[in-house]
Amino acid sequence: MDFDGVLHPVGAPRDWLLDKAGMLSAALKDLEGVEIVVSSGWAAYHPLPEIQALFQPWPALQARVVGRTEPWARPPGHGAAMPERERQCRDWLRANGRSARHWLAIDNQRHHFAARDRLVLVDGRQGLRVGNLYRLVEMIHRLRREA
Repeated sequence: MDFDGVLHPVGAPRDWLLDKAGMLSAALKDLEGVEIVVSSGWAAYHPLPEIQALFQPWPALQARVVGRTEPWARPPGHGAAMPERERQCRDWLRANGRSARHWLAIDNQRHHFAARDRLVLVDGRQGLRVGNLYRLVEMIHRLRREA
């Protein structure tokens, strides 16, 4: 999951940061086993405990935040056929023993992902909306049926 453009609109004032987190928490409430990995510019500058601490107002969501991608884990240009952020996500899955068949991305930039069937694309000017959350839940259910 990305932060800017997803959990708050791009360029949001400081007091709006993470203002969509409550909506996300509510949407995931009844979905056991869903984990969140932060794949965002925030992951480059904040260790995992700091990122998790940001979600203290939403304990159920905070408990789901299990990791962050490593933005510069490989030399530039390695795996250039795959968009950088998708590669970071797949690297995290592999490094943490998670299935590459059971992941989704929530991002506001389509070009970060070649696997568009795994992307919940959010309008970065608004951040998460109810329609995005319906799509996310629907995609989670689809992945579970395919398992």
